[in-house]
Amino acid sequence: MKKQKTHGNIQNIWYYLKIWGRTFPWGLFFILFSVPMGILAIYEQIRIPQLLIGGLESNLPGNVIFPRMAWAFLWMTGAKLFMELSETKLMTRGSRPLMWLYSVPIHKKLFKMKYQQLISSSVQNKLAKVENIVLRGGGGDQIHFFGVKFSNLLIALVGSAVFASDIFRVDGILLLVIFLSVFFNLGYGVYAGKYSAQNMRERSEWEKKELYFVKISENRAYAKDIRLYKWLEPIKRAFQFYHKKHASYLKKEARVLFGGGALNALSLFFRDILAYTYLMHQLIHGILKISDFVFLAALIMQFSAWMEAIVFNFNELILFSAQMEQLRDFIELEEQDPFQGQGCAAKVCDCPEIEFSHLTYGYPESEEYIFEDFNLKIKSGEKLALVGINGAGKTTLMHLLMGLLEPVKGKILIDGKDSKEFKQEEYYQLFSPVFQDVIIFPETVAVNIAGEKEYDPERMKQAIRGAGMEDFIQTLEQGEKTPLVQESDEEAIDLSGGMNQRLLLARALYKDAKINILDEPTAALDPLAESRIYEEYARMSLNKTSVFISHRLASTRFCDRIILLENGKIEEEGSHEALMALQGKYYQMYRVQSKYYQEGGEYED
Repeated sequence: MKKQKTHGNIQNIWYYLKIWGRTFPWGLFFILFSVPMGILAIYEQIRIPQLLIGGLESNLPGNVIFPRMAWAFLWMTGAKLFMELSETKLMTRGSRPLMWLYSVPIHKKLFKMKYQQLISSSVQNKLAKVENIVLRGGGGDQIHFFGVKFSNLLIALVGSAVFASDIFRVDGILLLVIFLSVFFNLGYGVYAGKYSAQNMRERSEWEKKELYFVKISENRAYAKDIRLYKWLEPIKRAFQFYHKKHASYLKKEARVLFGGGALNALSLFFRDILAYTYLMHQLIHGILKISDFVFLAALIMQFSAWMEAIVFNFNELILFSAQMEQLRDFIELEEQDPFQGQGCAAKVCDCPEIEFSHLTYGYPESEEYIFEDFNLKIKSGEKLALVGINGAGKTTLMHLLMGLLEPVKGKILIDGKDSKEFKQEEYYQLFSPVFQDVIIFPETVAVNIAGEKEYDPERMKQAIRGAGMEDFIQTLEQGEKTPLVQESDEEAIDLSGGMNQRLLLARALYKDAKINILDEPTAALDPLAESRIYEEYARMSLNKTSVFISHRLASTRFCDRIILLENGKIEEEGSHEALMALQGKYYQMYRVQSKYYQEGGEYED
């Protein structure tokens, strides 16, 4: 994969501003118009004392002084009201562009990315950083509050330029003194900003691991195991270890930032002494009037404040750019090409033949192969069982078959046609899989089965009946229209572990694809219930090619052929009776399991 392009600070700001223009255009209006309004509010505020004192110095009547002051108050108040409105809008709605970035381009990338690429450790690391910035606030304040910070930077830049002209008219030396102090602050500020950005990149790995243990602690699914298996202390120790590593980076950054604050305080001290000494000298010698002194003193203080704001917000935008770089790093990932075939699904029969031809595969992060020159042919309409210990390669083989993973060498043939000749989406439609993982959406039972709100009622009934859910559905007041996932809806229900598995089975039956795959979906059920579901599913799989994976060997006795996989190789194959007669590894595993279930009273052969 090619090395990804990095972007400069200006490029990342422009990239995000374009997103603002698309998702929150009024935000750009508030940012731009905050500049003149922010400067006007402060300018009029420091003019009010000058108008009063200057009027008294010139012996102007009250009916001249007060109208001038009133107009200044009006301009100041109007500008401040706009600034309040602007800041409120930018604070409350300024995260909209970021959430759009997360929910549209980032998720679009997620949905388009091939499974094999998505599960790689490098992509998962990038995704964890994205989630930490967007959802967990892991140093993501600079993006969340980009509008306010960028607005403040623009106000400070333009305001300091406007005020600099007024100061220069008094004396260029005074302006030079102020610029020199700012120059040192800005130099250190740029260093601090770059250090913080680098620190953020380096600490992200420790931060991600710390967050992992936070997620475990918050997830109710782990709460029972953590308490009953005495994992509280190990989790605490692991969390504290990663937390300390993460905190050490934060402490280093804090020291650097403290240095900037200390330098700024010292420069402010000497700058203010010089500025006030110079202005007092001008006042004492009659060069300045009191009204001018008051105005210029306030002008210089505000100018200095804006200089500090430039340094601060410039550093914030450096951090913003570093965070945006991590988001773009994921969004702009080079995608692996999907199947580019011309399409040949129509030429596949209702119960296709499957062949693995000289297949070699290993995970990208590993140098070892799971399968090497692997060959297997599954006949048309055959019911094949894959058995073996965990890690034998059963699930990986099915992922390869379904196009979720791609072989390093060799081919996968469906009715003699190379899987790469298919279009990706049509290839996926060939399979009705049921996996171990349970994915339930906050929708009704029917929508969870059909995958859409409009469905065939008769087909739905058959899927529910075939999955053994009919009696349960009849007990529900709303039947298959009952909403699921109680966290999302008070009226919703949560299914038991076994019923969740039946729902997944119904989902596969409703899809009614040409190739059925059951990858140990009934692990939550007792052996008898599992065996019944497998046999019922087998009956529903007539005239289809089916693959069954189970660690309970008795569940797959009905299959036409059983293959025992070990270390990515076929150790034994044949019918249940033939393998038992062989008295090899399958025989030994079956006898051990049978003895266990007989003694436990759970299952008898």
